[in-house]
Amino acid sequence: MMKCHQREVKGPASLGITTRMGTSRLVVSLIIILIINTCPMDAFAEGLIIVVQPTDIADCKGNTVTFKITIADAAGTVHYCWQQKWPGEPGFSDIVPAETTDKLKVSNIGTGTSPPDGTQFRVSVSDDTGTYYSEAATLTVNRIVGIAPIGKAGYTLCAGSNITLTTLTDGLEPLGYQWIKHEGPGIWYDIPGATSPSFSILDANWEDAGEYKPRVIFPATESGTCIETSTIVRTVTLNIPEPGTIGSDQEIPSGTTPDPLLSLIEAIGPQEAILSYQWEESTDEGNTWTEISGITTPDYAFPEPIHTTTHYRRTAVSVLNEVSCSATTDSVTISVRDHLTISKAMITNSMKPGDEIIYQINYANRNTIGTAQNVKIIDYLPHSDKFTFVSAS
Repeated sequence: MMKCHQREVKGPASLGITTRMGTSRLVVSLIIILIINTCPMDAFAEGLIIVVQPTDIADCKGNTVTFKITIADAAGTVHYCWQQKWPGEPGFSDIVPAETTDKLKVSNIGTGTSPPDGTQFRVSVSDDTGTYYSEAATLTVNRIVGIAPIGKAGYTLCAGSNITLTTLTDGLEPLGYQWIKHEGPGIWYDIPGATSPSFSILDANWEDAGEYKPRVIFPATESGTCIETSTIVRTVTLNIPEPGTIGSDQEIPSGTTPDPLLSLIEAIGPQEAILSYQWEESTDEGNTWTEISGITTPDYAFPEPIHTTTHYRRTAVSVLNEVSCSATTDSVTISVRDHLTISKAMITNSMKPGDEIIYQINYANRNTIGTAQNVKIIDYLPHSDKFTFVSAS
């Protein structure tokens, strides 16, 4: 780069004056000073010139970046002093320890006490002619800042439930994503097809339990791309109880008490879960179920006789990490036979086998009354209420 130089050129000059009376000549000596520049018009200034300014840089958290400056036409000894201004700070301050070359290396960006995203850098350069400041360059830190939903490190799921995890980033727009799952000590594997910002677990089952996190590809100024693997992990725990089994179907006369429904196989749940039981009954073939109040034991002893065919089932309730999940046994049916009450109408001592009667019958279990006729007496014991009959038709 050429410096500007100036050269003075001095010389005399004469001035002639003409009047009406004649011509006379007045000689006045003038000194004319011409300043001749020996450099282009856009380079009048003397002193150091910053040829290449520091430029903005983007890279992934934890990486190392380098800011650079190029100068020309320095006079004498050159001194560099790099400065930084963190987000929220009012002005620039010298970097300690001082960096005194034309390059500034910044390590572990965005971590610990290293400069965070949005930090600005500049350099002052001094020579014998003065001090000059570069333009400011901004550091962009590409990073994973969280996994939504936020606020919880783990999620407990019941069988068949769903959850969606979403990557939250800062810096430049990511170029790609890959969700990974923990397989063993120090081993993570790529989940096939999980290449979006969000990852969903649908219809959860035991195989979905584990730790998950994303790996993100970002654009980078110096290397083209950079990759950050999240240090934030989401743990998915499954709470899936096994309901066990209860007794078998029974058939009983109306108005009698069924045998207790015993737990043939106990319900089980995750190791740290708290298990409890809830019994239910249905009198409409299992279309609607009603909780049996106060019964929370593995077995169910009937407190009184029943008169209606009823279905029973037991639900195991597992509470883990304050999440309640349940599983229900197959139902057991207690079938109640109709208890018949036959009226004594038209039964007399003169009846004998072969006679026909009209009788009335009560179906206690169905809570209805039916009538029939043309019933033929098969056997009858006079002066008693016992008889045997069949339909005569």
